[in-house]
Amino acid sequence: LEENKIFVTLVKVDVVSHSPQMVLIKDELIEKVKNIKPQDSNIDQYSSVKGKKIEGKEFGADYWGDNLRQGVKFSTVMDKLVENEYTLFVEVSPHPVLKTPMWECVANNEGGKIEIINSLHREYSEFTEIQKNLAYLFEQGYSITNGEFFKFDRKDEVKLPSYPFQR
Repeated sequence: LEENKIFVTLVKVDVVSHSPQMVLIKDELIEKVKNIKPQDSNIDQYSSVKGKKIEGKEFGADYWGDNLRQGVKFSTVMDKLVENEYTLFVEVSPHPVLKTPMWECVANNEGGKIEIINSLHREYSEFTEIQKNLAYLFEQGYSITNGEFFKFDRKDEVKLPSYPFQR
């Protein structure tokens, strides 16, 4: 793959997800998640296993069992998302491993500007990473609603002096 200039990297994991090896634990996973009740969603959801947009109610126990066992159609889904004019992608993960493949998938995009960010990074504070990403999105022109994330008690507020700081 590297000879063909295709990004490839080893991922530090204990199991090989999305492979035939997972058939050994598929039934156990389905049993563990059987009580999850998927619901309709107000946002579009695309499955990298099915390679298409799916409804929220399809994310039941069998879906997750199949998801663990079947291969991934990552570039197919990325192509569909770009075709449908999605421009902001957030890798929701404790550590980014898909940002580079995501950029490869959208490299030939001739549409609008695309942003790809990660939610967290294992070497940095979760709170700091989320703040940094929200600030970056705001700087890029996205509307950020303060909501609960920025809520704090007024007694924690510190008034800064209006004169130049001295050492």
